[in-house]
Amino acid sequence: GDAIAASKLGQVLAIAERLDNAGMLARTHRVLMQQHMFIGRGAEARTHGERALAYAGSSGERAVEWSAHWGIAVLSGLTGNTAELARHFLAALPLTDVAVAVDYARKAAAVATGMGAHSDAHALLMRGLSSLQFAIEPDPETRTALLLELAIVERVLSEPAFNEHLRQGVALARSLRLGDMLALAGRFLSPGPGMLVKADANQVLEAALEVLPEQALAQRALVLAHLSWTPPACWSGRKVRALIAQAKQLALQSADKEAISAVRDAELYFLGMPSARARADRARREPELAHPSRGG
Repeated sequence: GDAIAASKLGQVLAIAERLDNAGMLARTHRVLMQQHMFIGRGAEARTHGERALAYAGSSGERAVEWSAHWGIAVLSGLTGNTAELARHFLAALPLTDVAVAVDYARKAAAVATGMGAHSDAHALLMRGLSSLQFAIEPDPETRTALLLELAIVERVLSEPAFNEHLRQGVALARSLRLGDMLALAGRFLSPGPGMLVKADANQVLEAALEVLPEQALAQRALVLAHLSWTPPACWSGRKVRALIAQAKQLALQSADKEAISAVRDAELYFLGMPSARARADRARREPELAHPSRGG
């Protein structure tokens, strides 16, 4: 059956090539792609898919173009190529599942960010965000994640849209009481000890702490550590020590490397402050003052 079908399709393809009919060529290559996918010939399927895309683009065959993108996306998934998978799934919309396309866009953006390709990550996340228009009921949590991930990348790229995407993401996370998203936003607003803190950092971190479940030890430890170096807490030595102590306890219980590292950053930063150095120096000298040297 497969041999007969292939033979007939070959004849149709030959006719289409003689007629130089781009639309007919696009449709024939799409069918050949689907047939080769069905019988497990990945390389041949990809070749026909790419040809279907080329002919569909020149003939305006949108349905063929979507199908070809979908087929190549599936084939890319089999080889583990996340970036190509995301690109083709996004291009195949609205034929494909919006949630799947956006999920691959976020995964590919995370890979690109890890490699320092922030412009590529930005393009993928923007495509993901615009793709939500095809969803019947867009998931508000997915929209929140996209907005905050976009803001983080835009901050690196100095994109002017950074403030607006951050504002929208934080507002959504607050209204939906998404603890992990609020924690992400709060940590971004107050990234490290001694660094510039954005407005509302304290409120966002406090909101994250309020809604994060008690068993989220690592997340709560991270939020507490970030709160310790965020105004107004960082203006009170007593408050700082209390926050660091809580964060340290949770971080050690969770054994999470990122949480432990954040607590260590807080400890080192505040131990390095002038008042802390003075206290440490006094503590070191106390034995000497109590028992002065009896030398000559």
